[in-house]
Amino acid sequence: MTKPPATGSIDIPIPLQARIAAALCQSLLTKGQVFTSINSEYEVTNVGAATLTVTSRGKSKRSYNLRYEKLGVVLAQIEQIPMRGIEGSVFDLLEKHGLKETMTETVLHAVATRLRNLLPIV
Repeated sequence: MTKPPATGSIDIPIPLQARIAAALCQSLLTKGQVFTSINSEYEVTNVGAATLTVTSRGKSKRSYNLRYEKLGVVLAQIEQIPMRGIEGSVFDLLEKHGLKETMTETVLHAVATRLRNLLPIV
């Protein structure tokens, strides 16, 4: 029997992380819900079966389709991601798990943080 790492992280398969992220999004987030991150404000525009879509409420009004696989990986490690260098840390985390990303690292972190803050158990 192997013990989990001392850091408290558990190695959860990516498909399970994706299902957990999807279930959390579908139960905790609703279309039209607005939340803020460090530098941005986002609106949930769609909670789909495979992706969560959020739109920036800043000047760009850009929409981001976030795959639950990526969101699940970030959510599972949210406590270990430093507040400085979020983009690089999330990029490295996703790359470590075989997931490529170049545009949505900070948005994934913002959504994962929002989900983490909505959970009743810390």
